[in-house]
Amino acid sequence: MHMPENPDVMQRRTAHHEPGHVVIAADQGLRLSPEGIMVDQSGFGLGCYDRDPRGSDALRKSILLATFAGYYAEKRFCEEQSLGILDEDTWFLYNTDGHEAIKLLKAIAAEAWSNGSLEKTRLELKSQSKKLVDKRWSVIKAVASALLAKGWEPIRPLGSGDRWWNENQTMAKYLSGEEVIRILAQYGMTANE
Repeated sequence: MHMPENPDVMQRRTAHHEPGHVVIAADQGLRLSPEGIMVDQSGFGLGCYDRDPRGSDALRKSILLATFAGYYAEKRFCEEQSLGILDEDTWFLYNTDGHEAIKLLKAIAAEAWSNGSLEKTRLELKSQSKKLVDKRWSVIKAVASALLAKGWEPIRPLGSGDRWWNENQTMAKYLSGEEVIRILAQYGMTANE
């Protein structure tokens, strides 16, 4: 059974989860948002990057790799810290990342499926995403450390018009898209806003 952790632990988990999304998005050539990455005091976070597939199955697959990467980054952090985490199927069933992934998967044309199967496509993309997180783990950790080192500041409205999950929170830590891009460059990765 998965027990909720204290806010500090949740912040650290999320501070690895969201960079997982953003670093793999950059790895896949997806544009990063100027809003960057944020985590609030309860541990809710957001990693901002271009999620518009523009009708392209190739882009849908790249977005899926980034979508799945949040879980795999959080899982790796939890394993290193001896923290529990739900198994991936359960986690994706109840998490908004899982809901987004289902929509993207269902939109992939049958001719773009791996081995003619949507399920094989999902499993292949999850496997690729996990490998990408392992490959980019040092970058993900560097972005997470930079985010956690930030001071708390009042929650800002999101330029995208999205809303925070927990509207009761008033403070968050922010790492701008530009700051993320500078960290990625230190590891030989290029990204655009």
